[in-house]
Amino acid sequence: MSTKERTARRSKLNRELLILIAADTVVSAIFYFFLHSTAGTLAYEYCEANQIGLDDLQSIMLDEMVLHLSILGSVILFITLFLVFVGRKLAYIRKLTDGIEALRTHRMQYEIPLEGNNELTELAESINYLAETERQLKAVERNLSHDIRTPLTAIMSYAEYMQGRENLSKEELDDFLELTKSKAEQIKALTERLLDGGSRLSEITDGRLLMAQLTEEWEEGLEEKFDCSADISRCPTFGGQFDVEELRRIFDNLSSNVLKYADPDAPVSLTIDTEKRRIVIRQSNKKDKSPKVVESRKIGITSMETIAKHYGGYIETKQDETDFAIKIVLFEV
Repeated sequence: MSTKERTARRSKLNRELLILIAADTVVSAIFYFFLHSTAGTLAYEYCEANQIGLDDLQSIMLDEMVLHLSILGSVILFITLFLVFVGRKLAYIRKLTDGIEALRTHRMQYEIPLEGNNELTELAESINYLAETERQLKAVERNLSHDIRTPLTAIMSYAEYMQGRENLSKEELDDFLELTKSKAEQIKALTERLLDGGSRLSEITDGRLLMAQLTEEWEEGLEEKFDCSADISRCPTFGGQFDVEELRRIFDNLSSNVLKYADPDAPVSLTIDTEKRRIVIRQSNKKDKSPKVVESRKIGITSMETIAKHYGGYIETKQDETDFAIKIVLFEV
């Protein structure tokens, strides 16, 4: 909304009040003349019909009574109409108060209905905007908190694996240190983003190479426990501005879901290709048939869906009792 529109809206409530008073005055005046004329006519017709004679003093008193009743009636009508309008505004102000209270107590699902087009409407829009912003920040925090746990889990899993080995070669130790360094840097980047609350776009000249690197990290995180196969042969060469950490979070969430829910005795496949000129990541696996219980809040899926939407894409999942597949549609190339 432009500054000019805001200024016009902020003076509209005053105009509405003046228009109401003017309209209320006109209606009350019309009612007064109607009541005065009708009441006076009916009073004299009643006296005539019942053969009640009125002298000059009585006629004056009757006229004054009709006048006073007409004025009283029009005043009551004026106050009633004014209170109806004010009552509506007070009821709306009450909704605004409820919205502010909901915002204060972090009940972010409360939304104030927009009524009219004045200062109160602008205030309602501002409160709704603050609530929506808070909801988005909470979603980002929740998703990033989940994503931070993913590299931590990878470090812990690999540490447990290395701890179970009696003799470690220098190559294995170097691999573990490299993985730890890589995941620690990822945790640092995610933590900084959690604090900054922003997206960091980088100019990528060889997107296919980036996808190859992320796919290799995906394989490294799973190859100790799963038979993994990855195919990026149909991924085209592309470039543009992308958030590398967001893309890495997609692959980390994919591998995390495999570690939690996939059957370790069945293969896991990942492919990267295009569909309607958009980069598409597909992963499929068999579901784990063991009785282990893993709490699922679908935060990883939600996080990937949020990232896909940043690039105008979406996510599709298909599953039954034995199989699970996910399709992530990203940016256009």
